[in-house]
Amino acid sequence: MSKENPNLKATKLYETSKSWDGTILKNFPEGTPHITFMKYLIKPYTKLPTHFHIIYNFAYVLKGELTIVKTETKEEKTFKTGEAIVETLDSHHYGENRKDEDLEIICCFVGKEGQPISIPVEEK
Repeated sequence: MSKENPNLKATKLYETSKSWDGTILKNFPEGTPHITFMKYLIKPYTKLPTHFHIIYNFAYVLKGELTIVKTETKEEKTFKTGEAIVETLDSHHYGENRKDEDLEIICCFVGKEGQPISIPVEEK
């Protein structure tokens, strides 16, 4: 893309090789990738079930705030409108909307055909 095109504006939103908690990302699995895009609407004061991912999950907050909490360490981070998220792999966590407005996020999951986008964890 040309930087000289007045009809085009490109803005890098995020660039990293680490997940939100600072863990270096693993290599992508070999084979043909299977990509899923999801848009989520999470109502105010909603805590999502604890789960983990075995595939890559990248997200972007369209509206509101998402707080992600790692259940083993209680480490948490809040992402606001316009922020990108690189999820952790193999780490038990949950997301939560702690605000009084709807939360909207778009997630992109990259794995292999047949792999689940998340795996639920039985809460204790």
